[in-house]
Amino acid sequence: MGCFTAPAAVGVLTALFGKRLPARLHMGWLNAMIWGGAAALAVEHVAHGELVPGPPFLTAMASPAGAAGLLHEIAWVGIPMTLALLAAGAAMVLVYEKMIMTRKTGRDAVAQLRGIYSKYKFGLLALMLAGTAIMVLVDRGMGWLGGAPFWEWTATGMVSSGALLGVQMLLPALLIWMGAVVLQKKEAGRARTSA
Repeated sequence: MGCFTAPAAVGVLTALFGKRLPARLHMGWLNAMIWGGAAALAVEHVAHGELVPGPPFLTAMASPAGAAGLLHEIAWVGIPMTLALLAAGAAMVLVYEKMIMTRKTGRDAVAQLRGIYSKYKFGLLALMLAGTAIMVLVDRGMGWLGGAPFWEWTATGMVSSGALLGVQMLLPALLIWMGAVVLQKKEAGRARTSA
């Protein structure tokens, strides 16, 4: 219904106020995970007919009973999803700062990879896909705890194949990543022509 809204709300806050935090916290990593996962789950909710382009946007909000179910899902799935993303982000920063950047070989390896990663934005893609994996895992895990099957091979709504829906959920991350690579190449081309 709307489980992705809890991490998205945190994503709005980190996007607005993340620049005020120390750079060593790598808030961009957390934002990429949050927005990659939120976009993928939004695609899933559109496919299920739970998210529509006009009011009430989340179809559960059309009735008081549906709104109560939506709030329950946000509390039961959205908050654990958010906590899992925050924990994963904190673990990544901890490993990076304490284990990789404190060793000379780690710094050298990061310097070598930085050129490739920044040229093709693989880090952005990896973070968006990691966020998607974490959010989907929490969504399915909490559903399983509530009695639903963990794996579903069929889907309801616009897409009847669970596998096809899974591929469609990857499209936002891939499109954002390709757009970021194209934008970076255009900016680099403009910088070369103006120099």
